[in-house]
Amino acid sequence: MSARPSRVFFGAACAAALAVGSLGASVASAAPPGDPQVVPPGQRADVGELTVSGSVEQIYVTHARPSAAVEVSGPRGFRAAGTTDLNGGLLFRDVPAGNGYTVTVAGQNGRFPVRVLSPDEHPSQRFYDSQDLDPSEGYLTTRDGTLLAYQVALPDPEVFGPGPYPVVVDYSAYTPSISFFDGVGTRFPALGYAAVGVNMRGSACSGGAFDYFEQLQWLDGYDMVEALAAQDWADGVALVGKSYPGISQLFVASTQPPSLEAIVPGHVIGDFYRDVAYPGGVLNYAFAAAFSRDQDDRSAFPSSYPQVNQRAQTDAVCLANQGLRGQNASMAEGVFGTPFDGDFWQERAPERLVDDITVPTLLVNAWQDEQTGSAPAKLLDRFSAGTPVRLIGTNGDHGEYYRGDVWGEIVRFLDVYLGERDDAALAEYEAQDDVTVLLEVDRAGAAASRFDLPGFEAAGEGRRFALGRDLR
Repeated sequence: MSARPSRVFFGAACAAALAVGSLGASVASAAPPGDPQVVPPGQRADVGELTVSGSVEQIYVTHARPSAAVEVSGPRGFRAAGTTDLNGGLLFRDVPAGNGYTVTVAGQNGRFPVRVLSPDEHPSQRFYDSQDLDPSEGYLTTRDGTLLAYQVALPDPEVFGPGPYPVVVDYSAYTPSISFFDGVGTRFPALGYAAVGVNMRGSACSGGAFDYFEQLQWLDGYDMVEALAAQDWADGVALVGKSYPGISQLFVASTQPPSLEAIVPGHVIGDFYRDVAYPGGVLNYAFAAAFSRDQDDRSAFPSSYPQVNQRAQTDAVCLANQGLRGQNASMAEGVFGTPFDGDFWQERAPERLVDDITVPTLLVNAWQDEQTGSAPAKLLDRFSAGTPVRLIGTNGDHGEYYRGDVWGEIVRFLDVYLGERDDAALAEYEAQDDVTVLLEVDRAGAAASRFDLPGFEAAGEGRRFALGRDLR
């Protein structure tokens, strides 16, 4: 990823900022300007403090004065400058990883030393062990100090005992940390699983700036898995969900969190450009264009989600976490402004990454999916040899994941791979063919029949045709 030191995003939000200066420094903005106070890793700066910190190929400033000049100096002659937005936030993207960066902020004395992380630089286990996450709701800390909002729904201890419980996670930029979608908070606990909803950075009550499926969101997912796995109420972690939280599983699993045991991605995409945004090279106004505009409104503050605005009125951390919303990267601008395939789309194409996934995977695909289509079935052949991966294919729309026979297959998969292992059940499960096709599934999700296939390899030679003026 090339450095664009002059690329600074401007905007306005309506809240103060909270940050964790694990890679930088923090000073109380209400106090007279002085030398930066270094905040140790894993500790939080007080709400309302100016914070300057390094991230993964980024540097951010929160809760500075509005319109404050900021300058960055770094190794090998690196220089960048910008001005904070009306909320006092500023984000520098595509900064080369390394030590030796210093940041100056107008109105503050001295220089703030920061370190910029590499994507391959993961925290130690002690970082995750130090996080004591309440099994109801709260905030978990990522490697750059950003706080991600979460909520937990535990199984009934009178039915399933006191725990620990196997954990399933719904990770998206909707509102899983406030309100579970698709009954996640009830259907999984009813089976003995602890359900956790986590909001991506830059969404709902989580800190940071939003950039649709940027690499930092994948790495946040790595930190999320490891922090949850370290809790005494958790016994193994899997990722679940369809559509947005389905797609996110592919990115997170590609980073190979050591404690991740399985994923169940449903109704996903493999190639954003071809599957959803520009199928056949034509902009998909019916879904992609509308979704991107809606996502910009959802991740802004105030948000188009009323529950986020309501939570911010009573939760000081949620309010403070809006400090970088003015630095959000517009998803709509990316979709409308990138009509041709290239780096923007390929960096966000799960099909390029699934060969890095090593955990057991169950894909769910509906042939008539009106939002993500049926092309993701092709992902099956892109996984590396040795990774246990199966596909459930079915007729139906974007909502088949939690219905009838498909849901039964998901439960069976999780029973095998998450929590206590039964070697006999594992051997029986992995002896199946890789593909199960459900036929004539009705509104309740019941299939009239089914058949299995070893894979989706097509026989014969394919031909590619290029359209032009001469169509003879």
